[in-house]
Amino acid sequence: MLLASGAAVADFIQCRDFPDGDFQSVQVDNGLLSQSFLSTLQFDENGQTGAICGAHLYRVSESGKFIRAFNYDSGPDYFTEAEGLARYVADDGLVGFVDIDLDIVIPAQFLCARPFQEGKALVSLLEDGTERNAVVYPDGRISFETPQYALCVSKP
Repeated sequence: MLLASGAAVADFIQCRDFPDGDFQSVQVDNGLLSQSFLSTLQFDENGQTGAICGAHLYRVSESGKFIRAFNYDSGPDYFTEAEGLARYVADDGLVGFVDIDLDIVIPAQFLCARPFQEGKALVSLLEDGTERNAVVYPDGRISFETPQYALCVSKP
């Protein structure tokens, strides 16, 4: 599977621009998407865009770095204004948070995670085999305090 740091040297995957575009074989070299593919994409003011690679939506930077995006409102999750963090999804389906450079700030460990709001994000995680709600702070600290806003549930 692909993560920004996990791709092998000179792998090829099928990618297309998000939301439209034709799939093409894209080279992944040392964890970065090829410049020839990047040149076909339109980047936002933060130097990022979305691309579908294989069966997943990825957040892609102009440098070619990419990470599987948390799909929110028919596109990659947004970066919160105050914290500058967005959710990402690891290969095992757990959710974590990345910064604007697509560096992992809070590793994927949550079954469910809401965006940051007022300096914390509501999450759920397994503790001793039981799913528990908690809050996580931008520095990665987790607190099992009773949240003041909507619950995060990983399963309906």
